[in-house]
Amino acid sequence: MNERDDGGPAFPVNEHFDERRGEVTQYANAGMSLRDHFAGRALTVWVQAHIDQSVDDLSKPDIARECYSYADAMLKERAK
Repeated sequence: MNERDDGGPAFPVNEHFDERRGEVTQYANAGMSLRDHFAGRALTVWVQAHIDQSVDDLSKPDIARECYSYADAMLKERAK
């Protein structure tokens, strides 16, 4: 199976201060992938850039594909 590199977790470590023990505990939180985070950021910019325009020429799946293509490019550049 050929799995796509999703960049791993976008926010992998959380910290919690345990008042009873007086220490900070870190724990892993997979959350969304870095790829999903990048695509979501690209979508935000895309929507802001097209807010006053008719976007009938692109369907929602086309827009999503475009945003993920930006995310994939970011991950590829990040791996260099």
